[in-house]
Amino acid sequence: MEIPEDVGSKFRLIVLAGQRVAQLQRGAKARVEFENNSKLTEVALQEVLEGEVDFHLRADAIRIQESLGLSEPSSES
Repeated sequence: MEIPEDVGSKFRLIVLAGQRVAQLQRGAKARVEFENNSKLTEVALQEVLEGEVDFHLRADAIRIQESLGLSEPSSES
């Protein structure tokens, strides 16, 4: 499984999928096709991997990443 570049890490992938599972449990409509016997975790993970889940990093998270050398400094600061 290849992690999308915009997600960046396996840890963020899991957090995003977990948050999406909660949305699906509350009745959100799935954004990908799936079989009826699919688990919500599988659906959520597929959605994240296919780029169907939008997310935004908080400014403090971006600063921490930059200070650790995990990303390029943003021009929006």
